[in-house]
Amino acid sequence: MRLTIVIAILCTLVWTITAAPKPSPNDPQAVLDSLRREIDRIDRELEARQSREQDVLRDAAAARQRAALIEQMIHNQSTQVDGLRDSIAALESEIAPRNAELADLGTRLIGLEDEQQRIAASLAKSFLVERRLTGWASLEFLLGSRSWRELLARRELLKRLQTVERHSLTALNSVKDSLQLTEGAIFESARNLRERQSDLEQSRGLAAAKEETYRADLQKLDAEKSELQDRLSDLRRERKSLSARRKEVSKAQREIGHMIDRATERAPLAGTSLDLRKGSLPWPVDGQVVERFGLVHNRKLDTVTENPGIELSTAADASVTSVADGRVSSVTWLRGYGTVCIVEHPGSIYTVYAKLDKVVVKANESIKSGALLGQPAYDAGARDYRVHFEVWSGKEKKDPIEWLQAR
Repeated sequence: MRLTIVIAILCTLVWTITAAPKPSPNDPQAVLDSLRREIDRIDRELEARQSREQDVLRDAAAARQRAALIEQMIHNQSTQVDGLRDSIAALESEIAPRNAELADLGTRLIGLEDEQQRIAASLAKSFLVERRLTGWASLEFLLGSRSWRELLARRELLKRLQTVERHSLTALNSVKDSLQLTEGAIFESARNLRERQSDLEQSRGLAAAKEETYRADLQKLDAEKSELQDRLSDLRRERKSLSARRKEVSKAQREIGHMIDRATERAPLAGTSLDLRKGSLPWPVDGQVVERFGLVHNRKLDTVTENPGIELSTAADASVTSVADGRVSSVTWLRGYGTVCIVEHPGSIYTVYAKLDKVVVKANESIKSGALLGQPAYDAGARDYRVHFEVWSGKEKKDPIEWLQAR
C-alpha cells in the first residue's frame, strides 16, 4: 500500500515537472515557484517521515503487547512444570511404600513356603508311620501299650496329628494364595505408578522445552524492541535533521536565486553562448555521480527528494575546475552547501559549484575552461568527499548531465 502511494506521488511529481510550462529565464516569479516547489517537496518528505515514525510506534506497541503475552505464557508454563514436578514427587512418595510392602510380602511368602514345606514333610512322615502300622507292625505298636487306654490314646493322637497338619497345610496354602494375590495387586499398582511417573516426566520435559522456547522468543522480541527503539530514535533524529536541512536548503536556494538574479541584471558576458556546447562540457571534477538531478529516491530512508543539481563523490585531493570560460559571479558560504562558487558564462548560463574547500578564485575574476576553483569538502552526513554541481539557464535549473560530456 505504501509502495503504491509512493509510486503515485512520483508519477504526479514527474507529470507536474514535465507538463508544467517552462518559466522564462527573466521571470522572477519562476524562481519563487521553484523555491516553493523545493519547500513543498521537503514538507512532503517531513510528512512521510512522520508517518513512518507512527508506523514504528505502532510496531513498538505491538511488540510490547506480544512480550506481555509471552511472559504470561512463560508464567503459565512454569506453573505447569511446577505442578508436574509436585505430582511426580507425590507418585514417588506412593511408590516407595508399595515397594516396601512388596519386600515385606516377599519375606512373608518365603517364611510361609518354609513352614508349608515343614508341615508337608511332617504330614508325609505321619502317613508313612500310619502305613507302617499294619500287620505285625500295628500289632507290635498296639501290644507295646501298657493298657488299653494307652492304646486308644496313641491311636487318637496319631489321627489328631494328621488332622492338625492337614488343617495347617490348608491354612498355609490359603494364606499363601491370598498373599500372592496381594503381591500381584501391589506389583500392578506399582507398575501403573511407574508408568504414570514416566508419562509425567515426559510431560515435564516437553513443558520445560516449551518454556525454554518461549524464553528464547521473548529474548528475540526484546532484541526486536530494542531495534525498533533504535529505529525510532534514528527516524526522529533524521526528521529533526531533515527539518533543519529544509531550512538550510530553502535559505541556500533563495540566496543562490538572489545571486543569479542580481547577476542577470548586469550586462551579459560577450561571446558564443554556452548553449552551443551543450552535451560537450568537461566534468567539473573526476568522481562518481551518487545523486542525480530531479527526483531522487533514498532507499535507506524510503524518501523521494528533488535535487537541483548532481552530487559527485570524489577523492579528497581532487581538483574542482570550471567547465567553460567565464567570470566568477560570486564566492560565498551557505549553510547546507558550504562554500559556493557561481560562474557566469556567455548566453546567461551559470554554473554552480558547491561543497568546496580551499577555493582559489575571487568574485569578478575572469577564468578559462579547466581553471582550478578549489577542492572538494568533506560531507559529514555522507561520510565522503562531495561536490555539488548545478547548471542554470537564466533563472531555470537544468540537468547538468545533459550539458556534460557522455561517459
